Amino acid sequence: MSDLIIETTKFVETPWPVATFTPPPLLMWSATNRVVHAICTHFFPHYYVWCSPVFEGEAVSRYERGYGQPPSSDPATIYRSLFAAASKGDEHNEDVKRQRAKLEKVALDLLAAEKIEATKAREVVEYLKGAHISEWKPMIYAIPYGAVHGRVLEVPRAHRASGRPEYVIPDLNANEFQPIEPMLCS
Repeated sequence: MSDLIIETTKFVETPWPVATFTPPPLLMWSATNRVVHAICTHFFPHYYVWCSPVFEGEAVSRYERGYGQPPSSDPATIYRSLFAAASKGDEHNEDVKRQRAKLEKVALDLLAAEKIEATKAREVVEYLKGAHISEWKPMIYAIPYGAVHGRVLEVPRAHRASGRPEYVIPDLNANEFQPIEPMLCS
């Protein structure tokens, strides 16, 4: 199966295989932030998410699916990193810098591919320039697997952070997931 996905901010045809799970997970999890969510919701034709069948790889036993996920692929670890950056005002956070640059390039690539209008691409760039670090508060997407079955792609080894499996949904729609903004309990 060949799907159109965004890879290194260029649109390419990729033969990434559809992921298979036995047994299938109930949910796929993804960590993101308010800025990414707002931009995808208001300006992009769909959401492009890296996801996992477990929320926290460290919380499962060594023989379970998701054990040993690298930190850069683990939704819980990503959530904690973004939370620390946003709550402590870390304007030099490397993850936020990378996401800001990536979103700008995606907007320009979508414009070049005529997937969004020039006014929307300009708005994305301006929004990113003005987004304060506090706006990068993390969010979690809980994605029912049944809604995306057949569209979850297994990322080839050359594109993964480690030898552990990683997954992408290149065309997630707003009605296929629940965004969650957990609040801290004292």
